[in-house]
Amino acid sequence: MTFKKGKSGNPNGRPSGVTNKRTQLFKLLEPHAEELIAKAVELACGGDVHALRLCLERLIPKAQYEISPLDIDASKTNEIEYLAIIGKELIIAVSNGTITSKEAQTVSTLLEKQRKLIEHGVMKRQLEEIKEAIQDKI
Repeated sequence: MTFKKGKSGNPNGRPSGVTNKRTQLFKLLEPHAEELIAKAVELACGGDVHALRLCLERLIPKAQYEISPLDIDASKTNEIEYLAIIGKELIIAVSNGTITSKEAQTVSTLLEKQRKLIEHGVMKRQLEEIKEAIQDKI
């Protein structure tokens, strides 16, 4: 589905110039930021578990999920056979404990998307060849 240039895909959406609720709330709270932070710290230090959690989550954010580096030859990632080799290496890496199953799943999803792109390109070329063959016979 393509949209015409200059025409909204959602003409009944939010009017321009209207701020979202998060921005409105931020503007309301911003003048009180120092007081609110001081109170949260005071409550946390006084034993309020919820305030303590809030403060700690701001000091020590959740660990971000990172994928271990893999030895992949980028120049070969347009070959389905190479993607299959990487898939096999992922299974071995999980069984060896080199990477987690979640990491393997993330990479496998990328490999699957790349495989579909390759197959789409192949089908497109084949379709063009069929069209040319038909045109040559006409």
